[in-house]
Amino acid sequence: MRPSEFSSLIGLSIIIVCAFGGAAKAQLDPSSALLMNGNAPTDSGGAAIDSGRYTIRPKAEPSPAPVPRALAKRAKSDGSDLAPVTVTIPNSTPIPMIPTPVLTSASVSVTPAKNTKSSKPESKSSAPSTPVLASVTRPAELLRIDHFLDLGVSLGYLYNGSDSTYSFRNYSIAAPVVAGDANVWVTPTFGVHGSYMTSYNGSVSDSNNGSRNVAVSETWLNLGIRGREFFGSDLMAPSLTFGIDYINFGMQTSSDAKTRESLLSSGVKLSLEAEIPVSYSRSWTIGMEISPFLSHSEGTTSINFQSGTGNSAVEAGLSIGSRYRFSRSETIFFKLSESIERDLFSGSASLVDPVTGAAPSNVSVTNSFTILQFGYSWGD
Repeated sequence: MRPSEFSSLIGLSIIIVCAFGGAAKAQLDPSSALLMNGNAPTDSGGAAIDSGRYTIRPKAEPSPAPVPRALAKRAKSDGSDLAPVTVTIPNSTPIPMIPTPVLTSASVSVTPAKNTKSSKPESKSSAPSTPVLASVTRPAELLRIDHFLDLGVSLGYLYNGSDSTYSFRNYSIAAPVVAGDANVWVTPTFGVHGSYMTSYNGSVSDSNNGSRNVAVSETWLNLGIRGREFFGSDLMAPSLTFGIDYINFGMQTSSDAKTRESLLSSGVKLSLEAEIPVSYSRSWTIGMEISPFLSHSEGTTSINFQSGTGNSAVEAGLSIGSRYRFSRSETIFFKLSESIERDLFSGSASLVDPVTGAAPSNVSVTNSFTILQFGYSWGD
């Protein structure tokens, strides 16, 4: 073989080897988009497109970046609106919607750490913080009641026993009583007072053996001023009430009485009463009174006698009671009072005592009053 023919043969062999090598590489390379197949139909350009033996490898989509855990916690604590995002993975497996935080305006307070080694001294002019005390407002229905006007009426029963060394002044009376009183408060702590009480259907013995009785009535008139002190601002606050009164007591006996006379005592009375609440609707009252100087006189009936030529009189008393308040303006109450008037006469009596047959000297009289009252009061 001639050298020129051998060279041509070698060149042809190289071309054939290259052609077959390129086709084989195309069939084995999975990254090729189009793989040639001699059995596949050809397109308009004549190239064969393989759609049977080989498939197109799907292009991998990049995974979205995971949401930082700290950022998700921050958004949840701030209450920020969260927008849903769907994440797709290569295996096309659906996963729950992961909220991606959408940051909105949120106020973040940062407290700087206290610098204990600060070289700048604190200002001495800065005043320390003053604690704010919250005021407690009580309900209006529990606050103390300050009326301008107080009116009261009561019914009760009276026992009056008079004990003396002179038989004309020995007697006892039992009778029902009716009373009324009023207080006008110019200020919550100062006011004026007036009261009146009288017995009715009463009688007194008009004989030494008790065979004869005559009609009798007893009256009390008080006019004065009042001052009071409260020890608190609600209904549970106790109080003290002071009084200075002009008093007038009278016993009017039937004009045909033969052994009894009418009596009259008047003067100034000092009083003190404490009210001690035990609940918002109920309280106890304790009172005392004294009349250190009384003017005492004996009137005339069908008989005219005098127990002495002069006299001095004093009166003192105690009381206890309770009040029940069923509204801010209405109260019911009871009161038990005991008072004693002591009359001392000088000189001799004007008439002979029918029991002893002699005219006594320096007659003494102890006149006691026990009164139980039940009443109703109204205030505004």
